[in-house]
Amino acid sequence: MNLKTNRSFKYLLVAILLIAAAGFALLAARVKGDTVEVETTLLEYQLQPEINLLTRLQPNDIYQNSVIGDDQVVITALLKDMQFNSDFTLSSEQADSVDLKVIQNEYMVAYYGEDKRVLWQRNMVPQSVSETAGNNVKLTTERTFEPIKFKNFLTRVSAELNIDFSVSIYAEWQVSGAIKKGDLVKPIEATYRIDLPLFDKMYTIDKTQIVGQSDAITESQTIRQPAELTAALPFVAAALIALIAALALVMLFKERPALSDYQKQTAQIGKKYGDQLSRIENGIVIQQEIKACTFDDLLKVANELRQPICYYQFIENDLDCTLYCVFDQQRTYTLLLREQAVTRGAMMGAAKVEDGENK
Repeated sequence: MNLKTNRSFKYLLVAILLIAAAGFALLAARVKGDTVEVETTLLEYQLQPEINLLTRLQPNDIYQNSVIGDDQVVITALLKDMQFNSDFTLSSEQADSVDLKVIQNEYMVAYYGEDKRVLWQRNMVPQSVSETAGNNVKLTTERTFEPIKFKNFLTRVSAELNIDFSVSIYAEWQVSGAIKKGDLVKPIEATYRIDLPLFDKMYTIDKTQIVGQSDAITESQTIRQPAELTAALPFVAAALIALIAALALVMLFKERPALSDYQKQTAQIGKKYGDQLSRIENGIVIQQEIKACTFDDLLKVANELRQPICYYQFIENDLDCTLYCVFDQQRTYTLLLREQAVTRGAMMGAAKVEDGENK
């Protein structure tokens, strides 16, 4: 068995030992344990509503701005109209698709009597928007409402018929949709409503009921707990010992091939004279060649001519070669170093390079 085969056998043996130790450790870790119930989340979603009300006022000397937000007190007699701006966002990271539909409407309900029986109800023309998207969809609605007209009309009716009744005016958003993931479908239903107390002399908008919702669909699963770690400790220790032994074997049998004379010479030249060397990648065309006996001779020529030493590395007859050159018009001074075929003059030049380093 040669050295290469012997080394491969040792590496293979170490690998087998490591695999065996790891296999026993995994086997020990799968020893039967207790079963527990765990909840796995299949689908989560969030529905986020955002409703803003802008109130436009008739020209007056009381309010600084003609448009006020829904957080301010409004004098009913100065009301001109209202604009509802709403955004509804339905999202689910796990969903394949999300469907969402929003219907916005305003309606009035008239009540009479102490038990507040419904006298009549009137709905405005609803506005509907819908969309289907990946895992996130956002719908926006915008609507202008003039409730003061209905208030004036109802006031006249009450006076002419001599009937006392109360009226509630509402703005309502009906939200529906579905979240889909594979065969799983989660329906979404929600209704948001704002009461507009326009029969009061002054009013504010209550949006405390405008809150989002979120939910999750989970599934109970029975899983087996892993064995106690103490059961696998001997096998883990064996794996560590095998790993240490493998590292020791690798360090023991690791062999570095010795550098050849050619490699030593080129390395010494590059280390000492690297700033004077210039590498050529695509070959050299030589018209009139003058061969130098040593690298020192070539270096002297380069210094006298004030030219860099160029070098070109190539392979010839399966041997690595390096050709050092100094160019002087039509003449080219050269020194060739070849793997396993170094001339006596080149060896002497390399020896001089090494002596210079030692100095």
